[in-house]
Amino acid sequence: MARIEKKLFARQRYPRVQSQRRAPWLIVGLVVIMFLIGCKDQKVLDSVTVTPADQTLGLYSAPVQYTATGNYSDGSTKDLTTTVVWSIDSTADTLFSTAVKGLLNPNREGSFIILGTFKVTDSSSDVVGYTSLKISP
Repeated sequence: MARIEKKLFARQRYPRVQSQRRAPWLIVGLVVIMFLIGCKDQKVLDSVTVTPADQTLGLYSAPVQYTATGNYSDGSTKDLTTTVVWSIDSTADTLFSTAVKGLLNPNREGSFIILGTFKVTDSSSDVVGYTSLKISP
């Protein structure tokens, strides 16, 4: 009798639910659709404007606060002064204050390009704004 019961249970098959195979594809499809809907309204940083523009300062004059404004694809703007990386096109990096972002101390004579760089994950996509500065005696 035990052999008959084993054979009966061994031959018994349970119906397979077909929707289980499609469930992962359905989830992937929904995620893709949600991603595309979310990206539709996403604004993109087009450019950075650095101000004040094209200044001439006297050597050791009062510090100047530079600002960086982000210009976005939807026409909006945002203050990026504390977000950008401030630098100068030469070895005169000591012109910028380490305590206050964008604050320049005119302590070296010469002509410089002030750079405000908005860093992104892919460095080839960094957005850079710039202006010129001349410090004379």
